[in-house]
Amino acid sequence: MTSGFSTIAGSVLIAYINLGVPAQNLVTSSVMSIPASISISKMRLPETEEPVTRGRVTVDRGEKAGSKPLRVDYDFVGRINGLLTWIGRGFGIHHLTLELIIGYIFYPVTFFLSVPRAEILRVSQLFATKLVANEFAAYINLQALMKDNPLSPRAYTIASYGLCGFANLGSLGIQIGVLGALAPSRSKVIARIALSAMICGFLSTLQTAGIV
Repeated sequence: MTSGFSTIAGSVLIAYINLGVPAQNLVTSSVMSIPASISISKMRLPETEEPVTRGRVTVDRGEKAGSKPLRVDYDFVGRINGLLTWIGRGFGIHHLTLELIIGYIFYPVTFFLSVPRAEILRVSQLFATKLVANEFAAYINLQALMKDNPLSPRAYTIASYGLCGFANLGSLGIQIGVLGALAPSRSKVIARIALSAMICGFLSTLQTAGIV
């Protein structure tokens, strides 16, 4: 699951290339994120027993399936942002959103990625957009920044690597639904660890961005 959150699909790869993101950055980030995701997931949930699939192929036929289908409300983030904006106006803060709040939270993380000091906040807000919305919206914002107020080559490279992943709040339902259908008897476990896997996947892409 962590590897799924830390990489992108081939279909969206073409879309990001069409946006103007360098293909070598996208491919390299996805490849580098695979071992990073494995190491981080092993630290999060250490494997102490012999894997069930070791040395043989295991097919889950769903005999023990019992979980309910998951519904994802894609307007949930929008409602929260609307509420935050309404609250922010009462304190004289305009455009108070989850992206803005999380962007400031990510400021020290982005600093440790060696982003130039003058560009830390803009890059951290891109990471926040990826987490709250999705990487497609973040890449659109990144390309818009490069037209209006371009980032330095180093900041752009770090951002393009760090945004290359499926780890966002909206993808939780997708991962749970798809993997739950593939392994029905493990659907409850998948739902329980999905948020943790998403966070680990997000950290994997940040680790990859910190290496470049």
